Amino acid sequence: MRAPVRAPARPDGTLCALVLRGPPSVPAAPAATGGEPRLAVLRDRPYALLTFLNALLLLRLPLLGGIFLAASAATKPAVRWARKARAQAEATGAATELGGAR
Repeated sequence: MRAPVRAPARPDGTLCALVLRGPPSVPAAPAATGGEPRLAVLRDRPYALLTFLNALLLLRLPLLGGIFLAASAATKPAVRWARKARAQAEATGAATELGGAR
């Protein structure tokens, strides 16, 4: 006979309080020297290009996914058949299972 399964003990809140207390204070960074440009990170062009492309794809990926899905669905035989049947039904004025009379 197996031992009964017990629910895990409820935390008393101490761990949660430590986690939610916040990050430790960090001293301020020293001021930039006079000879260093403000956007020195852009000197690393491969990194800047990759970062830009990543941001662009993250912002536009839902749109691209919808376009690819629509393009893929438009080329499927079942979709072409449904469009053809609907056009024939509308031309003859008959109600079909594809959407009824409109």
